[in-house]
Amino acid sequence: MTVNIRKLLNGTVSLRDYIVKKCTEKGTSLKVIHEGQCMIPSPAELVTKKFQLANRLFKSKFGGPNYQLFDYEWRPSKKIRTEEVIRDGSNSTE
Repeated sequence: MTVNIRKLLNGTVSLRDYIVKKCTEKGTSLKVIHEGQCMIPSPAELVTKKFQLANRLFKSKFGGPNYQLFDYEWRPSKKIRTEEVIRDGSNSTE
């Protein structure tokens, strides 16, 4: 699964709880993309390295499910080309 993040907060990336849960249940890594850089935490890291800057429930603006945010230290592993982001059919934006 791939998620494009528009902004970071104090060097952390916030991911929605249902995205993290989906990856951990399937045992798949999550590709997090921000400004041409990529971070790929493993399912184990998604569980053990999370923390919450805001411990509350957020309401979806577009009728989706309500969610909590799990925060992770932004540690990109590589730079990616724009073509890679466009080619990946599993892109979603947060």
